[in-house]
Amino acid sequence: VAITHRGIVRLVCDADYLGFGPSDVVAQVANTSFDAATWEIWGALLNGSRLVGIRKDEALTPDLLRARLEEHGVTAMLLTTALFHRCVDTAPAMFASLRTLFFGGEAADARRVAALRTVAPGLRLVNAYGPTEGTTIASTYDVVDTAPDAARMPIGRPIADTRLHVLDPYGRESGIGVPGELYIGGAGLARGYVGRPDLTAERFVPSPFGVGERLYRTGDVVRWREDGVLEYLGRADT
Repeated sequence: VAITHRGIVRLVCDADYLGFGPSDVVAQVANTSFDAATWEIWGALLNGSRLVGIRKDEALTPDLLRARLEEHGVTAMLLTTALFHRCVDTAPAMFASLRTLFFGGEAADARRVAALRTVAPGLRLVNAYGPTEGTTIASTYDVVDTAPDAARMPIGRPIADTRLHVLDPYGRESGIGVPGELYIGGAGLARGYVGRPDLTAERFVPSPFGVGERLYRTGDVVRWREDGVLEYLGRADT
């Protein structure tokens, strides 16, 4: 996927959801071939924060990860939802010293989110949603209060310079509460797939909302809530 410098700048510079500064220490957990590393590396360095590398064996071993976070005074990190779930199940207190914890990549379990909220009530928890084709993150949801038996974890609102459209099969905007496919537009949109013009044309389509603009078809089914927050419902191809 060919992302752009502009997409990275939109992701981490003057980003309304991020809040990084010189006093922050950001953990790099992701391999550099994974799109989350874009957020970790440039989110830290372009905001004057310190970046601390976390080895794979440390990330996968709760005791080692906790020691690493405490040793370097890590204040912020991004985990895949699967790793987030694993850490909460085994040693949720490891995150108590952080200021902000982002998680994303698949639907989060509300029970685990609520459990961590109980252990670390002062921790800012953010559910982040976005495909690589939209430069890592397209929307975020700050988890303030979540019931353990909640059916879904919202994926929130679009970050700056990002447009989200929920469309029906005819390309029309779906109403509030009506499921539709999520399309992403804005400055974070990738150029396409390297060497795959056919797939690029299939997934990056002309936008009906602006001349010369494109949208990325995510294949994700979502719906708007009345408060302007998006809920993830599943995949369109399942």
